[in-house]
Amino acid sequence: MTSCAVMAKRSPEKVDLRTAKIIADKPFRLATITMANKAARAIRAMLTKKQEYRQPAF
Repeated sequence: MTSCAVMAKRSPEKVDLRTAKIIADKPFRLATITMANKAARAIRAMLTKKQEYRQPAF
């Protein structure tokens, strides 16, 4: 997640709006934890529901 956050900080136009907002609003380490938490929740949901990843529609 740290590498994603560094990329988002350097070029926010290349990442989704939610990630760019997290990087802009929160301290860097807290933003990486937030991003990792979201990924962990998505992975857990996919494993418990036995589904494949679906791209968010926004």
